[in-house]
Amino acid sequence: MFDNISLYLSTRILFVLAAGLITEPLLSSPLSIPEGKVPHIVFLIGEREYKTKETLPKFAEEELIPRGVRVSYVLAHPQRLHDFPNIELINKADLVFLSIRRRNPPIEQLSLLQQYLDEGRPLVGIRTTSHAFGLRRRQPPPKGHAAWTDFDKEVLGANYRGHLDKESASMGRCFFEINRQAIQHPILKGIRLSRETTLSKLYRSNPLTKSTTVLAYGGIMDRPEREPIAWTNQYKNSLIFYTSLGHPQDFNLPIFRQLLINGIFWALGKNVPEIPAGD
Repeated sequence: MFDNISLYLSTRILFVLAAGLITEPLLSSPLSIPEGKVPHIVFLIGEREYKTKETLPKFAEEELIPRGVRVSYVLAHPQRLHDFPNIELINKADLVFLSIRRRNPPIEQLSLLQQYLDEGRPLVGIRTTSHAFGLRRRQPPPKGHAAWTDFDKEVLGANYRGHLDKESASMGRCFFEINRQAIQHPILKGIRLSRETTLSKLYRSNPLTKSTTVLAYGGIMDRPEREPIAWTNQYKNSLIFYTSLGHPQDFNLPIFRQLLINGIFWALGKNVPEIPAGD
């Protein structure tokens, strides 16, 4: 269920005042953050294709830190790509946020993430996290490393099967829209129903498991296919939010940013706090 090589970690911690009221999530979690505690999010980043090493810290600075969140970063080593130095930070995380693509961490590092989830703690994933810990064609991991090839099915509740169409995104023909049947879900609070174009190549993720709740679908102009692009799941007792969007340009879309903000605070079991005036 594992494998990996080596990686590099850059850690950065930022503090702001705690905020947010406890809310009742759609799914149940045995863990809750004590009122008044500053939520701590640890970002695990190990991918080169979508530049999330740049987009996620900027997003956190603009949207999370002003809302009273403390953040830390664990980055894959720039040469030893499968190694995530200082991954032990997740032991003190209230939420782990994954942006990883085809990495096989050392066995002990992947075990820490598995233990985190076994304890019923929340996780948010973006884009290539659907194929975070499996190499192509299910290649075996290097010695001492581990693969989790069914991470998409087991944790996210998905069935990653590659791209819907590799060319349509570059042609500006891919779009996504909110699932109207899930409009009452707390993650969709304050999100408009308009259709938005995206440069993210759409993933084939169907069929999802029965434990998922689809929040948004994506498609290609003039084609009937629809694929889920944002949903919730519950892995054991852990609340999971995932979106297959995450192209750098997606972070310029207010609807995508709000979806990500709402998904993070939902997984934390909190309402989304307003940014204080002047921040």
